[in-house]
Amino acid sequence: MKTKPVFYILIVAAAAFILAMCFSPWAGNSGNLTLVWDGGGRAWTAAPVGDDLSTYNYTVTLKGPGGTIEERFSGGVGSATFDVIPGTWGVTVKGTKTGTAVGAPTVFDYFIMGIEQIEVKAGKKTSEPVTMYNAYEIKDWSDFNYLSSLALGRPMIYLIANDLKADTSGYYPSPLTTANLARDCFFVAEKNVTIGRANKNSQKNFFEITGTTTVTFGKSGMSGTITIDNEDAAISEYGLITFSDGAFNKLVMNDGITIKGGNFTSIVGAAVYVRLGSGSPTVPVKSFIMNGGTITGNHVKPPSGTPFGGGVYVVSGGYFEWNGGTITGNSPDDVRRE
Repeated sequence: MKTKPVFYILIVAAAAFILAMCFSPWAGNSGNLTLVWDGGGRAWTAAPVGDDLSTYNYTVTLKGPGGTIEERFSGGVGSATFDVIPGTWGVTVKGTKTGTAVGAPTVFDYFIMGIEQIEVKAGKKTSEPVTMYNAYEIKDWSDFNYLSSLALGRPMIYLIANDLKADTSGYYPSPLTTANLARDCFFVAEKNVTIGRANKNSQKNFFEITGTTTVTFGKSGMSGTITIDNEDAAISEYGLITFSDGAFNKLVMNDGITIKGGNFTSIVGAAVYVRLGSGSPTVPVKSFIMNGGTITGNHVKPPSGTPFGGGVYVVSGGYFEWNGGTITGNSPDDVRRE
């Protein structure tokens, strides 16, 4: 009987090992994701005062390559682990607590919320924190008006629950000023929603960025989209989103946001109009940071004179940083800087 060469045995053993690894669940078929939303302390906003995150009940929703995963956890649970298909996952964590309503009428659904976008790699264990913010669900344009009167002064998430139109009197109220909404706030959506016009003769802009604040439209990981659609209503003011005078403020636009339908009747106008400030690129007074999204179909059409603007108009002293997203199909300019 002949003895097989040692190298032949080694080759067979190596092949068997490789095949075993190929069929192992940790050989590239899945990734392991641990989410931690309770670091043993309070929400990012430290409000409601006296509450800690362990007293809330949580719903965790993951959306990604494997579809949608949703699980619920009772109070005291501050983390969870999932085996998921590798890829990019949008994560939403909502915490609710019976009877929690800080400074708001009962018409508001008050809760805490965190949204993140997380990359999971095959065969890897990933642990990521989810920053929790106080949140309000916006169901009607009048909700904004009430919230802007509260002077909350702390970071907030505003969840746009559905399409928004004019109030019941049939016209838009004054533009939403953001000074009192929160120190920093995020506008997000879990489904595709539109903020539009009910009366095309209102000639009001939608938002005015005021006070020392950062207003962010969209957040990485959110599952819906927000479209601000002026619906070609005639606008005599400078922009669909403008900045007030005299304060350090910032607008950030991320993926999932579209601004469209501006129809400006003055010689100057834009979807985003960054007004005069006295800052610099390092310390801007008025700044617009575009990381994603789309600005399209906005036009300046005065009855006479040379038009300026369309998509983004930056007056001297303002600051515009374009990191991503699309600005196209605006006239006469997609971007104009003075």
